[in-house]
Amino acid sequence: MLYQTILLALDPADERSHRLLVKAGVIAEQNNADLHVVYVEPGIGNNSFNDLEVELASFHDSEQFRKFEELMALAKGTSYPIRAIHMSEGNVTKHLLKLIEELNANLVVFGKEHSFFSAISGAESELRKHNSMDLLFIG
Repeated sequence: MLYQTILLALDPADERSHRLLVKAGVIAEQNNADLHVVYVEPGIGNNSFNDLEVELASFHDSEQFRKFEELMALAKGTSYPIRAIHMSEGNVTKHLLKLIEELNANLVVFGKEHSFFSAISGAESELRKHNSMDLLFIG
């Protein structure tokens, strides 16, 4: 099967992220596919939450900006072009499913030892319900 849109879920703080991005880039290049990168910051209890104080909001904004900068640095370190970087916060599975639908992604790539793997491990069956999409867990 040829993949047209590949979604790579990763945490830029994980030292294995670059290797995972390179592997996803190879798969994307072999399929001449669009490569998208996603990072979802889990909310408290993996649910969406709102910061109640301005200080928390500004700290959170600076953390999000730092994560985005880390993702951009990773993107520059790969030879295959990344179509887009997506960031959100809250329920990891919910945001991934929404993005899969929006992009019509037919391959989603995770690292086996990556933080996303543990975040979605309980919802893997929900992700697999999408018959037009494959999941790939890379070690």
